[in-house]
Amino acid sequence: MTFGDIPELNFPTFAKVRSRNCDDGTKWLTDEMYNFVNCKLIETNREYKKSRKFFIELKFKINYIVKKMLSCMRRIKRRLIR
Repeated sequence: MTFGDIPELNFPTFAKVRSRNCDDGTKWLTDEMYNFVNCKLIETNREYKKSRKFFIELKFKINYIVKKMLSCMRRIKRRLIR
């Protein structure tokens, strides 16, 4: 969530959540690391169009259904062999 996995949600960055001051006064995250984790994925990657998102979700749903069907078929086959 802190890397902006869901762009519609307003969530603080990983740097803001995890950054803290150490007892000796130094920062827990170095400046370089802070800058690296202080951005959202949407800021450095382009977002898919709605049609592309739809087809990706459809692909995952079809894969899920096929895996469930294959698993079920294997169980039935094992029971028939016994």
